[in-house]
Amino acid sequence: MQLLGPSLPAPTALPQGQRPDARVRVQRRGPAPPGRLGLWRRDIVAAILWAVAVIPAAMGFWLVAGSVAGVRPDQIDTLVMASLLALGLATLLQVAFGFRLPMYEGPAAAYLASITVISAEGYHSLAAVTGGLLAAGAFVALLGLVGADRLIARAFTPLVGNVFVMTVTLAVAPATVERAIGATHGLPGKAPAWAATIVVVGVALFVRRWQRLIPYSLLAALVAGTATYFALAGWPHVDLGGGLQRPQLFPWGAPHDNFGVIGPFLLAGALAAFNTIASGKVSAVAHSIPIRKGAQRNSFFMHGAAQAAGATLGNLVGTVSRLDSVGIVRLLDHPGRAPLVLAGLLVGALAFVHPVISIAAALPLSVSAALLGTLLGFVLAHGLSGVAREPRRIQTLVVLPSLIPTAIWIAIGTKLSPALQLVANPMLWGVLLALGLERVVRPRLDGSADPAPS
Repeated sequence: MQLLGPSLPAPTALPQGQRPDARVRVQRRGPAPPGRLGLWRRDIVAAILWAVAVIPAAMGFWLVAGSVAGVRPDQIDTLVMASLLALGLATLLQVAFGFRLPMYEGPAAAYLASITVISAEGYHSLAAVTGGLLAAGAFVALLGLVGADRLIARAFTPLVGNVFVMTVTLAVAPATVERAIGATHGLPGKAPAWAATIVVVGVALFVRRWQRLIPYSLLAALVAGTATYFALAGWPHVDLGGGLQRPQLFPWGAPHDNFGVIGPFLLAGALAAFNTIASGKVSAVAHSIPIRKGAQRNSFFMHGAAQAAGATLGNLVGTVSRLDSVGIVRLLDHPGRAPLVLAGLLVGALAFVHPVISIAAALPLSVSAALLGTLLGFVLAHGLSGVAREPRRIQTLVVLPSLIPTAIWIAIGTKLSPALQLVANPMLWGVLLALGLERVVRPRLDGSADPAPS
């Protein structure tokens, strides 16, 4: 049976005067091997889908941060441009020189919380946020210099990594749902937001029924959800003029520093460093990719460089290695770094195009939150599957108690002061609980007959 194409003819005698290698050269003529072209095409498509996944999901953070920090409506374009540049640059630095894993760098909830803290304390200046981010970036780089990355990395066993996944996804779920349905101050939400969220989740899950269409599920959900929202709420005015534009250095003014600003941002930087190591560990395990020697330390240096560069360009929400990268990689079925390098370049290039900025700023906040919630749902499923393989005693004596800080956070987190919210971050306390409990419980299970659940 012929499987690979027509069979080659039997070799014949060389014509008189023809050199022995001539026939070889003739046989090698023809188009380039399709495999290389196919790989490039796959990387480019994956890069575009990465951009489609991360930009809308990040827009909600950027717009909320701008609102809290006091960005005027006429300054939104500056904010979005700086945020896109920061996301693209930070992703390039981490993927190429930092952790070197398939993880994008997106807005960090800890930095958003620090903006809320300084705003509540009366530091409403945008230049104060710039100063805080510069200080946080320098602090994280200093942590890398003193080897803090090795200390943090020792804490992350596979079990602790799965607890981290569950803690992060569950802790941000209430706020994500509220933004998705447009709920404020206990109100049930708005009809266009509800409809758009249902469409986003429904389309993302429905498209997954076809294996070949799974990588495009978020794109389909974005288009369908946005169309649904605008059809019900009305189409916004989008300025498609302006062409190319260039960024400004320190668009919010010269950075301001004082202890009231630096303190919350240093704490946010420490949480971001903790999150960077944790997300890297989870990503490496999820995709069976070994962590390179020195990558953890380099990730701190790249984090510091990214915060400094982003703050200089006007970014307000510091970036961090995002856990939802695991869900995106699984959707795209492509754990390589090349698509992320291309995506970082693409996002950075789009930041110079004014019509793109206007379109991104017009995306409904509910659609942004619904896309993020869908990704976090996929990540949570990954964490739950890992915990399900643990012995029942580990689940009962380690995992469940480690989720208590998250449960408390969900119940009363919004009632705490901004400063206390930053300190009481359930990601930190949940992981510390899991670390301590596992060290106590795991040795006692050695040699026991307690099986892992089937």
